[in-house]
Amino acid sequence: MPYDEETVAAFDCVKQTVASMGLPLVQQRRYNGILNAMVMLLEDGRPSKDAYMYLKSALLGLARFDGRDEDAHCIEAACKTFETHVGSRML
Repeated sequence: MPYDEETVAAFDCVKQTVASMGLPLVQQRRYNGILNAMVMLLEDGRPSKDAYMYLKSALLGLARFDGRDEDAHCIEAACKTFETHVGSRML
């Protein structure tokens, strides 16, 4: 499968939202772990919707666990922007 640059680039809005949270390094690493898994899922251009939704849930759950409800809302909005872009390419 070829690398899907367009889909991965569209996911940057989610990564930028998390980066803008100003997290300490240890916390940032936890978020980056989930984000990296999400990017790996998207790279081949045929992402599993179920797997994506589980990882999205983990990302939002981590934000809420860290007491960052407002950031969780921002992440959710960024995910919706990404999902609108990807549309029916999710399997």
